[in-house]
Amino acid sequence: DFGKKDIALADYTKAIEIDRNLATAYMGRMGIYCEIGKKELSIADEKKIKALGYAALNPCNFGGK
Repeated sequence: DFGKKDIALADYTKAIEIDRNLATAYMGRMGIYCEIGKKELSIADEKKIKALGYAALNPCNFGGK
């Protein structure tokens, strides 16, 4: 359901605005971006997660949209 994804996307983005180092918010947003076909944005979040020192498995790299 895109409506729920849209709300979650807004929530993750707001969390990132509050704390730019919140890797879990980037992870959640990365997954949603992949699900809705925004691979470039998903990859950007994956890079940020890795820059923060965490591992990230982007679903877009494993058959995601």
